[in-house]
Amino acid sequence: MFDKPRLTVTFSKGWETFTEKGLLDPKTQDFLQFHMIEQNKTMGPPSAGNNACVGMVMHAWKPELIEALYLIHAKKVESAGDGTANVQADNTVGVSSAPAFAGYAKEIGDEKTAKNLIGWMEKNCSPTWMGNKYQYPRNDEKKITALFNVMASIAELNIKNGIWAMYNQPWKEAYFSQPYISGVEHPKAVVKQAYYDNSKDVLAVTLLPGQKGVVNTSFIVHQLNQSKIYSIKKNGQLVGYLRKGTIAPVAGMKGIEFNKEGILKISTDLAKAQTFIIQADAAL
Repeated sequence: MFDKPRLTVTFSKGWETFTEKGLLDPKTQDFLQFHMIEQNKTMGPPSAGNNACVGMVMHAWKPELIEALYLIHAKKVESAGDGTANVQADNTVGVSSAPAFAGYAKEIGDEKTAKNLIGWMEKNCSPTWMGNKYQYPRNDEKKITALFNVMASIAELNIKNGIWAMYNQPWKEAYFSQPYISGVEHPKAVVKQAYYDNSKDVLAVTLLPGQKGVVNTSFIVHQLNQSKIYSIKKNGQLVGYLRKGTIAPVAGMKGIEFNKEGILKISTDLAKAQTFIIQADAAL
């Protein structure tokens, strides 16, 4: 259960300890790495990776401070001269500094820096599809570890104020009962959008081909309300209805199925972008 008031008190006390122990260097404005309790000593050295790992999550409850610090921290980003950028690896997170800082940049809204860092990762760290997973294989020589993949995922998925919003505007329980998709056949198909608009009771899904040529693929829609009537459109053309748990395809249309578990399966060719609109219609 999300308990924002209790977390706010905890974080506020934590910040007091943070500043008391000098974990934010007053001279360089870098976050240091840890404080040794028995020795009463704060240790560095400061690094771009550490600044990113601390700053990105701390933005949730100290946004004004972090946005000001980011302008200083971003000076550690170095242009690679080929349209990409990097930050120095460190002893704490190693080469994972690059995806960590890309996630930090996304949180602040610095899309250009994030894009350049991700570009460096893709050029130098050999990402690959492994089944339906896009990841960076472990490489001991380059020190690419599981942490690199965690940070790379955050870098790809985060948006401006993403971490801030999860803390300050958490999803309510109703969010988790909304329609959603699964079963996308990566890398054959790539999701451009999968968005549910609660105010219009409509799910919009756009798939892009991940391979050359015409491919056949499918995806699954969950949590449609079986008491409602839905129209299903492909690229603006009506292909069928889901009428209270029963599929009624338009004449000549194929590729939509609905099973007793309440799952809608849509199959399609995919030579170019295909957009599906699944909308509840109280008038039908």
